[in-house]
Amino acid sequence: MLMNSPSLNPGKPPFILNHSASHISLLEDGWHIDYLARFKPELTNGLTAEALRESYRQHSDQQRLAARGQHYHSIATSLAALPAAISRAITQAKTAQELDDLYFTFEHAANLNTLSFSPDNILINLLQTVTDLDQTLSALEAQYAPELNPGQLQAILHQHLAWQLSLKLGLRQTLRDTLQQDGMIQVTQGIATGKMPTQYQQWLDQQTTLVQVSDEQLLNLLQGQRQQWLLLRLTLPTSHETQVIEQLIQCTAPPATSPSAQAWLQQKLTHIWATELLPSLQLQILMERKQQAIARGLTMQMRHLAALFLQAPLGKKPVLGIIPGLRSGIKIAAIDSAGQLRHHTTLYPHAPQNAWKKSKKTLLNIIQMAQIHHIAVGYGAGLKETDRFLCEWIHEHPEQNVHKIQVTDFNLKQHLEGMRLNAADDLGILQAASVARRVQDPLIELVSYPAPVFTTHPTLSELCAQNFEQSFKYMVSDCVAQVPLDLNQAPAAALQYVPGLNHTLAKCIVAYREQQGKLNCIADLMQIPEMSEMAYVQAAAYLRLENSQHPLNNATIPPAPFQKLPTALGEPEPSSAQVSAVLKPLHKPLQDERGYLQLPNFNTQLKGLNDVTKEMMLEGVITNITSFGAFVNIGIHEQALLHVSHLPAHFNGDPNQLKVGDVIKARVIQINVERKRINLSLNTNTQRPKTTSKSATQHTKQPHKKQPSKKSFDKNDAMASAFADAFAKATN
Repeated sequence: MLMNSPSLNPGKPPFILNHSASHISLLEDGWHIDYLARFKPELTNGLTAEALRESYRQHSDQQRLAARGQHYHSIATSLAALPAAISRAITQAKTAQELDDLYFTFEHAANLNTLSFSPDNILINLLQTVTDLDQTLSALEAQYAPELNPGQLQAILHQHLAWQLSLKLGLRQTLRDTLQQDGMIQVTQGIATGKMPTQYQQWLDQQTTLVQVSDEQLLNLLQGQRQQWLLLRLTLPTSHETQVIEQLIQCTAPPATSPSAQAWLQQKLTHIWATELLPSLQLQILMERKQQAIARGLTMQMRHLAALFLQAPLGKKPVLGIIPGLRSGIKIAAIDSAGQLRHHTTLYPHAPQNAWKKSKKTLLNIIQMAQIHHIAVGYGAGLKETDRFLCEWIHEHPEQNVHKIQVTDFNLKQHLEGMRLNAADDLGILQAASVARRVQDPLIELVSYPAPVFTTHPTLSELCAQNFEQSFKYMVSDCVAQVPLDLNQAPAAALQYVPGLNHTLAKCIVAYREQQGKLNCIADLMQIPEMSEMAYVQAAAYLRLENSQHPLNNATIPPAPFQKLPTALGEPEPSSAQVSAVLKPLHKPLQDERGYLQLPNFNTQLKGLNDVTKEMMLEGVITNITSFGAFVNIGIHEQALLHVSHLPAHFNGDPNQLKVGDVIKARVIQINVERKRINLSLNTNTQRPKTTSKSATQHTKQPHKKQPSKKSFDKNDAMASAFADAFAKATN
């Protein structure tokens, strides 16, 4: 049976993976990172997918650096005044910053290369012998006329001094380190007219140490400068700037410099520092900090999005999706186990209709008709009132065994506009249906959203739109690779992220299903004309067919080893280990590592904030992760805050070890009824939180971190308080 398996198209030559190629060349040939890391470790020295991606990124950076170095070297060789040490430094540069530092040498050398005399000799004589500086400069200008115009000699000496400084290898790095450590960022008003946005006004006429400016604050400031509301400038304290000028004098002044010449030299070097060195260093430092802030911000945002994409699914069960509303009504949409919209309507329990009882009766009818046991609630105007309506209905109908699930919402208006079949479609109903599908299978629903929907940080996304798109694509691809997709049911939006496939092949697969019906074997993919052997070998390792009679269609091995099975089993007297190695994967079907959604056992006695008491142990579900902690749904409208300072010791102050959707049991440590805040603690809980996925239970051991001081905790508490207030206002 295995020998006749249609894993290869008989009309095409056998496809062979080059086992002698490096992992870099394999990636350049189109092999997917996750496929090589998971199924071909012998070709990658066992590197993980993350390590492979970092290796490939470094390889690309080295290629760009080499091209840049060649360009700079071609400029350098054309300048006779350039010392050999600078030329060697170009070829030995390991970073783009080192090359940029060397580039300033070229600019000054080009200006001095056309002179018929040596400014260096003039400068040495000038600084050592001059008693009357003005008289000597005038005499030198007369000596080199008509080549020099009056006053031009000082400009040439200025350029020569700047060139001498650029020849001091490592000087710019030393100055850059000083600015990064002791520099102050000064903010003044820009040239934009009109009313300045509030987030920029607080920075006007302020000076802050650069090291104290957070990534988010820096991106906000750079955005303000980009919009011309703000003007940023790096400065040094007077004492530090004096030390910098003295250091520059030591680099350029020859021995026995006369006092008058020393004063002239100090004046010139101060001018060079203020007009040339400081602006160029400022640009480099701010650009470097911007890139680092963007990288860290994108990493954090993609980590949070990956947690949302990989939330455990409820499975194939009917769900009722709800979008809150006041005057416009509550939009409800019931979907069946296949995700198809079956019933929808709009309830008007609030003013001005005030159809409270009628809305309850309508809701009961739809829930009974669609056999609903799970309600997914999105965000919208009147969330608090809608939540009170639903909680009251659930308490009145315990026999229906209905569970309410709060779903993180996104701005789907523009996305749903494109899904309208006709102008009469209600966007609220479409959004409610989408929220319901988010509970059924978060990954399948979220991959249908375009990347701009997930730009929760406007400043970050505006400053690096291209980087965001690329990071988002990598993140979704990694998520899809962790979940085996059913070939006969997965939509094109999900299939396009399967390793080996793309948007075109995904559309071809869906079109083939619509024309030919369901596929009986994964190898049937080779019947699609656009499908290549390379794409098939990779994609088949991540696809499955539910209820298939053929074990290979639901096994944990990729299709490439199938070709070796007859040989392996047909060898004379095969060992039991060989037989076991071949047959074991056939009896182990692909598993969804996400598990299934676990619902918390909310305290049914709680109907509102007034029912919560201090020291109460409550079970809840994580709804959002931030840098200072996590927000927890405990079964009432108000979200509770689990601050990072109240995590157990094994978390090492890292709230990202929690995942959105994790079910935890925590102790109430503080209640503020006036501000509608609840604070929780896990410190008394000796067990790790329950999780909805296998990956979330694997809390990796983090390196020891210095515990924040009491002062830093106070600062974090203040930031958490402000964020919690904003979160509460947004949900009211």
